Amino acid sequence: MSACEPCTCGEALSRVYDYLDQECEASMAQAIAGHLQECPGCAEQYRLEQMVKALVHRTCCEERAPE
Repeated sequence: MSACEPCTCGEALSRVYDYLDQECEASMAQAIAGHLQECPGCAEQYRLEQMVKALVHRTCCEERAPE
């Protein structure tokens, strides 16, 4: 899939962490955002991953990963 084509569910979900962390190219982020607007199932999975990330951040924000 090129970054300008629409995403499938599998493609969107396989890149959900990159999208959450804003580590996608702009065109890929746009494709994923468009898919999430059109697909309730993937949007729900994305919201769940957002909540997990926020929870981890709240509970582990004082500890830094080793460098």
